[in-house]
This record gives sequence, structure tokens and C-alpha cells, in this order.
Amino acid sequence: MKYLIIFSMSLVGVVGCKSEPTDVIAPSAQAVMLPAAAQVPEVPAAEEVAAKNSFHYSPFVVQVQGSKYFQSISFKDVGLQRPESDPNDPVLEAIAESLSLHLTEDGEGLMTRVAYDEAQLDPGNHTACGQNHIYVDVWRKGERGWGYSLWSGCGEESNFEWREIPDAPAGEIVDEVEPLTQAIAESLRAASKSECFTKAC
Repeated sequence: MKYLIIFSMSLVGVVGCKSEPTDVIAPSAQAVMLPAAAQVPEVPAAEEVAAKNSFHYSPFVVQVQGSKYFQSISFKDVGLQRPESDPNDPVLEAIAESLSLHLTEDGEGLMTRVAYDEAQLDPGNHTACGQNHIYVDVWRKGERGWGYSLWSGCGEESNFEWREIPDAPAGEIVDEVEPLTQAIAESLRAASKSECFTKAC
């Protein structure tokens, strides 16, 4: 009986000493619990932005001297159906080189050269449009056709040409892009003569 009483008193003492829960958070836990507004969002890489939007900028830029309307021409692949989005794709370079040649053959006294500008690959560098700049969107029309649109700025009203070429001869890359670049040169010549580079023309 004596041992039973002692054991019962010990059990009561253990139960009676139960600590109350507290709302105190350990300092280490508080350090990682930031408010939602304070958390820094992840910025997608340039490649992820381009892939999400299904377009790729070309690093090959045509620089122009002698025109009072534009001094540079850049390109954007919006559907060339390339196996890989290689920025150094020969197709992109061929388009720039071919257009550069056509512009100098127009008899307008233009001087052109193709420059490789790596900064063009970053979509973050295309958040605003520059002056005296022509932006060319290019795509494939079917298996052998081409399509292009010309822009003098960022807004819809600056889209002064949209055209598709249903068929182009098969062969070397230089030969395949010939109808495309010849048509682009003709569009630029017409816009220069009319002095109008907007949709309203």
C-alpha cells in the first residue's frame, strides 16, 4: 500500500507539470518566413522568354548608309520551322546578306553591310523600338514558301507591309532566300518613294 501511494503521487506530479503550448517561433524559422511581397520573383532567362513566345531574334543586322528613312534592319524568326533555334543558323545570315546585296543594287546610292550583334539575341533588349530602324518578321509558308512583315516601330500602326510568297525554288540556301529578300527590298523601295512607313499607307 505504501508503494502504491508513492507511485500515484509521482504520476499526478508528472501530469500536473505538463507545459502549456506557446506561439513563439524559433528565430531560425522566422528568418525564412518572408512575406509574399518581399520575395523576389524569378526572372526567366532570355532563351525561356523566346521559347515561350515562339520567336527568336537574329543577331545579323543590316546597317544602311544613304537612306534618310532607316539606318538598320533587324530580323525576327516567327516561324521559320528550323529544327533548332541556333542563333548562328545559316538561314538567318543568308537572309541578311541577300537583302544587303539587293539594297545596294537598287541604284539608290545605298551602302550596306551585315553586322553580327550578339545583343540582339536577348529579348530584354527589344522592349522599345529605335528610330530609323526597320524590323522584319520572317516565317515559312508551307514547305518552300516565305512570309514577311515590315515594321517601322512597335505599335500595330507601324506595320506597313505584310506579304507571303507561296513558292520558292529549291536549292542552296542563297537561292532559296532570293525571292524573300528581293520582295523585302521592293517593299522598302516602295515605302521610301511614298515616304510612308505606316499601316495607313
